[in-house]
Amino acid sequence: WLSAHPYARTVAAVTVCTRMARSAFQFWSDWWGALPEEQRVVVHLKTWEQRTFRQIAGILGIPAHTAASRYRYALDKLRDAMRLEDET
Repeated sequence: WLSAHPYARTVAAVTVCTRMARSAFQFWSDWWGALPEEQRVVVHLKTWEQRTFRQIAGILGIPAHTAASRYRYALDKLRDAMRLEDET
């Protein structure tokens, strides 16, 4: 009788979305936690603080190309993790 209820599909959809959101959060949390600290810092500064690689270099006392490399390595790890997730 529940499937005939007008809200049954909505409840089912919310349940699926909630599970997907938890799964996505776990994925991002696992990826973020697996990154070396030096890459996490660069990703944070670049993504959330909208800093340039030159600015990041100044903040961290490293060359700008090193900041860019750390960012690129982190994104490579993200791509690899997403591929693995798709395969499962």
